[in-house]
Amino acid sequence: MPMFRYEAVDANGNLVRGTLQADSESQVIERLARENRRVIYVAQEEEIKRKGFSLKFGGVSDRDLLVFTRQFATLLRAGVPIIRSLDSLKAQTLNPILKDIIQQVRNDVMGGMSLADALARHPKIFSSLYVNMVRVAEATGNMGDVLQKIANFIDNEMTIKGRIKGALVYPAFVLTVAIVVLIVLFFFVMPTFKGLFSEMGAELPTITKIAMALTDWLLHWWFAIPLFLIGVFLFYYVYSKLPTGRYQIDLLKLRLPLFGPLVQKMALSRFARTFATLLSAGVPILRSLEIVRDVVGNSVFAAALTVIRENVRDGYKLSAPMMNYDIFPPLVVQMVDTGEEAGNLPEMVEQVALFYDEEVDRSIKALLSLLEPLIIVFLAVVGGFVAASVYLPLFKMATIIR
Repeated sequence: MPMFRYEAVDANGNLVRGTLQADSESQVIERLARENRRVIYVAQEEEIKRKGFSLKFGGVSDRDLLVFTRQFATLLRAGVPIIRSLDSLKAQTLNPILKDIIQQVRNDVMGGMSLADALARHPKIFSSLYVNMVRVAEATGNMGDVLQKIANFIDNEMTIKGRIKGALVYPAFVLTVAIVVLIVLFFFVMPTFKGLFSEMGAELPTITKIAMALTDWLLHWWFAIPLFLIGVFLFYYVYSKLPTGRYQIDLLKLRLPLFGPLVQKMALSRFARTFATLLSAGVPILRSLEIVRDVVGNSVFAAALTVIRENVRDGYKLSAPMMNYDIFPPLVVQMVDTGEEAGNLPEMVEQVALFYDEEVDRSIKALLSLLEPLIIVFLAVVGGFVAASVYLPLFKMATIIR
């Protein structure tokens, strides 16, 4: 008979852990229920051991979460009860981590916990936006529709991320090839020419002397480059964990010459899409602003939304305090003001999200069209420097020999 490990809450509200031998998980739950214990978690010990490696090194991707949410919405909209829906989802899920989480959520719901509270026990998988929308859906009774909205939100987020990653593939590939070529030139080719020029004893051009000095430095101090990069990364990591540092870094991103406008449009798109999704699901505006502040991904926007939320709580219109921040363009403020006046704020904010989704796409294409010639110029300058440093002394020696 297999052994099961469990966590439960007893009649006094104390958390108890232990193991039981039983034929199935449901038998464990029934036995604990007879002892007036509400099950929080139960799993077979052998299954826990098999999943140990995956739980340590694996994860739940956005794609896994999207499929889970869409299937959950479909089942609930078809009238399937939550417990049976979770059982079906667990059977269909291939990701062992998500499968285990679904089982835990099912056990929590079986023990009397609300679905939102059960999901909230896994914050690394289910965001505050996800949990709060589910909480509202439980109160309004439209769980299937709300889960479909969450699935659409996750799908839009994945689309934006995919566009950005796809746009960066070509520049990253070209720069990687350029770095490999430079390493070969300065560590293998240039030292050979240096020995040749030293044997001839001729006066070398200035550009060749610079190349030789750079080669010497790289051969003797090459480890300084990775150490410097690691130091920069550690400084960035530590500084970004500080509230002031995170704010300064995000402010710098918004002010970068080429990338700043793109960063702003991405933040506006995320703000509008999240805000519209929450409002359309029935989340109150103050709670929606609080959630958006936590998930917008930029400290400058988060600080502004904190003040805006306080103003709205004091009775101001949402569009009024937004005018005080230049991170919100006049178009956004005007659309929000129109939505408040017409009583269709979720629809107007959704239009803002669609607009900035398109703007992000256009900005990425424009940035790529500018980066490609810059990369070509960079490669031409580096290649010309290396070629000149090698061939100028050869031409000079050929002239002397003639």
